[in-house]
Amino acid sequence: MPLEITNWKADATTCSFTIQNMADLNMGYGDSIPSEKIIMQSLGKNPFDYDLQVVIENIDANNSEVMIVFNADLNPMLASIASTPLTNFINMLVEKLKEIMES
Repeated sequence: MPLEITNWKADATTCSFTIQNMADLNMGYGDSIPSEKIIMQSLGKNPFDYDLQVVIENIDANNSEVMIVFNADLNPMLASIASTPLTNFINMLVEKLKEIMES
């Protein structure tokens, strides 16, 4: 986990974590399309509305291209505070996905 991310908790359908000095975030599965799109939505009490989308494009039988998109409704002040920790979190997700897929 990036240093700014603490208190990570997860189960089969939800996860929660704290972005240091900013907020606690909770998310759960939203509407998804198997093998095409996974959507996680803000769940419960959060300081802003957001969703995280994992879009999967199959290239051939053994290869796919994946894009991770984090959509958030942030005011400019919160955006400046949250930008780096959220970017680090998304980059960590990308690296973990890459590790899993290459092993």
